[in-house]
Amino acid sequence: MPTDDTIAAIATPAGSGGIGIIRISGPEAENILLRLFQPSHPLVIFQPRRLYHGDLVCPETGRALDEVLITLMKGPHSFSGEDTLEIFCHGGILILESVLSSVLKAGARLAEPGEFTRRAFLHDRIDLTQAEAIGDMISARTSRGLETAVSQLKGKLKGKIDVLREKLIDILARLETEIDFSEDVASQSSSEVSSQLQSLSEDLAALLRSYEQGKIDRHGASVVIAGKPNTGKSSLLNVLLEEERAIVTPIPGTTRDFIEEAVNIRGMSIRLTDTAGIHPTEDIIEQKGIQKVWEKLADADGVILLFDGSRPLTDEDRGILTRLADCRVLPVINKTDLDHRLEEEEISDALQGTTPIWISAKFGEGIPVLKEEISRLVMERAGIQDGEIVISSLRQKMALERTLQFVDQTLAGLREGLSPEFAALDIRDALEALGEIGGETATEQILDRIFTTFCIGK
Repeated sequence: MPTDDTIAAIATPAGSGGIGIIRISGPEAENILLRLFQPSHPLVIFQPRRLYHGDLVCPETGRALDEVLITLMKGPHSFSGEDTLEIFCHGGILILESVLSSVLKAGARLAEPGEFTRRAFLHDRIDLTQAEAIGDMISARTSRGLETAVSQLKGKLKGKIDVLREKLIDILARLETEIDFSEDVASQSSSEVSSQLQSLSEDLAALLRSYEQGKIDRHGASVVIAGKPNTGKSSLLNVLLEEERAIVTPIPGTTRDFIEEAVNIRGMSIRLTDTAGIHPTEDIIEQKGIQKVWEKLADADGVILLFDGSRPLTDEDRGILTRLADCRVLPVINKTDLDHRLEEEEISDALQGTTPIWISAKFGEGIPVLKEEISRLVMERAGIQDGEIVISSLRQKMALERTLQFVDQTLAGLREGLSPEFAALDIRDALEALGEIGGETATEQILDRIFTTFCIGK
């Protein structure tokens, strides 16, 4: 992808609005300004980072296209690190398209998805974790997701990776010293390197564990509502979503397929899934549906296991409890508005002392408490700690895993008497893997995969 030409794109969302922004970045940005902009008052020179008022004109006819404000930011002191021009015009789609068309005719080309941010990365304005954070900020659905993205944009993850990188470089330097001066370096050097590697391994493992939190902050948590037919699963989904999303009838088995919707609970995005009732059946279609339910439960971050409080516990209930005993289960007893006929002690015993929550999905009783417990269940699953530095993308996780693999491999080798020459090779591999996170050693294929997920104007 060329980076020495000038690119342009609409930077505001599609549709009509009060203000629309055209962004231009590259060496021809100032020349495009001079060709298209007629200031309201005569100017000798355009000062960077100042707003100027005037008309934007068609370069072919000289006809005014819109009354605009413009600002010019000179590289390297701009987002992309290049000369950048931003045109603030009215937000009608026809206006934006006509202004963009004139900009393209004046010497720019249409930007590709994420190309402005990619240029910022290539000009060392941001690293790859900060680039990813920009995309996460734009797509954030909850306050926790936004906080995580802002933290990464501010460079907290980058700072942590830099510290780990410095530790690796220090270890490599010690190993190379041992290679060059093997006769003069005492065995104490290998002991110190092993101690450093052990500490580094623990730091890497701790950062890797934060992925569960980062994944939930970024993508949300999956919570599945399960139970026998007619326990009120669809009613519970509706009351948690505060809308009639699922069909509710007194006929058991109304739900035959998954119904999944996202809801914001205590600042976290929770993907709730209503499932078909689990029960013995001879119907082949129902059997396949129930098998899918078990697969969904195995992958869930948490399970709301719903019981009918107006009926005693059955063998079907006990079978479900036994099968879910090792999962993160939140037992909930529905229909508190009816006579209580279910003894909760057996549920608590089966789920290692977990106390069930009593609710009425029909009348909304107990729902605030249930939301608190859903939040707690998810936070415990992810080990969420407020303010903790986390990794949030699978790419970062895989690079950290490779780094840890090489570090542990080096540590094990030194303890078995591995030559420092081979240990140094492993540490170089660890440095290359770690460098992928910030982008120092990222391949063109990795960059393409990241930036093509961005919108065109970013």
